[in-house]
Amino acid sequence: MYQENCNCPLDSADEWVDALQCPESFSQLDEDLAPFSDIDMREVEREVHRRWPKRPGTGALMHYVIKNNRVSI
Repeated sequence: MYQENCNCPLDSADEWVDALQCPESFSQLDEDLAPFSDIDMREVEREVHRRWPKRPGTGALMHYVIKNNRVSI
């Protein structure tokens, strides 16, 4: 998550990932998320708009990060 006032020394997220030398995948994370691999988030978004078309803003999708056992929104 980037804050608006973030002073990132690298030009792109790809450069940042390369600089951190992150592995291509994390086996535990891959295993934990495997049951959800067939969820199409674009379809979920369409379903939200289909269910609540006359009430814009009443349905929400949230993206979040769990880091150090803390949830960041």
